Amino acid sequence: MRDGVQLRVARFEPGGEPSGVIHVVHGFGEHIDFYPDVAAVFAAEGYVTVVHEQRGFGKMPGKSLRERKKSLGITPGYAWFLDDVDTIRDRIDLWYPGLPVFLFGFSMGGNVAANYLLLRGQGRYEKVVLVSPWLRLHRPVHSLLGRMARGLGWVSARIRISAKLKHYFPDDHLFHDFISLRLYTEITDAGEYAIRHADRITAPVLLFCGRADRTVCPDAIVEFAGNAGENITLRAFPEGGHRLHMDVGPGMLREILEFYG
Repeated sequence: MRDGVQLRVARFEPGGEPSGVIHVVHGFGEHIDFYPDVAAVFAAEGYVTVVHEQRGFGKMPGKSLRERKKSLGITPGYAWFLDDVDTIRDRIDLWYPGLPVFLFGFSMGGNVAANYLLLRGQGRYEKVVLVSPWLRLHRPVHSLLGRMARGLGWVSARIRISAKLKHYFPDDHLFHDFISLRLYTEITDAGEYAIRHADRITAPVLLFCGRADRTVCPDAIVEFAGNAGENITLRAFPEGGHRLHMDVGPGMLREILEFYG
């Protein structure tokens, strides 16, 4: 990346000539190995899928096991997420010149993708899909704890907590559920910023929400859509949970491809 940090990137390519590129920004705790099955559906329709591991997550090349353990869930700041999206987007132009490029953000990655549009520009992606974006948590932190997290987070970027999610993927040695208090505060602020300024997004956006989501707040996603213009289309699944693109089935992925198409 621009500061010399190494991030792992996967490129899943179709068998023939690609017709477009889908740039995935993954969710909290995830890494690139969450996406081969999704990428296979996209590849069958001629799309390349590019996934980069976000800072504080994934394999962290160049770090020893001890260094990685100390770095889980820790970043130098939220803005680096946006810088890294920029860097990978530049690489996509080198790897696949002339192809249309689409953005796909899930959960924490949906927060990053929405704020990338608001803060870094909207002309670099043809269309955008946001799946269960983390704009607010399903169970908000008590205001007193939130103030404590904010204060301690600014004392040190390395103070972190466990989100108690490891049991979801117990056999995945790269998945983790640590997050620094500073990063938690910055993601929280970025989510509120996106909700307030949704009307400033002009790119075509397809927004997915599971009304039974118990990880992020469905009402916050609906509020975001309500503040937006007609360029943002909300698809709500009454019984849907958090990982819609993996749980709802191929029908949703086909809907995404039709939107991108």
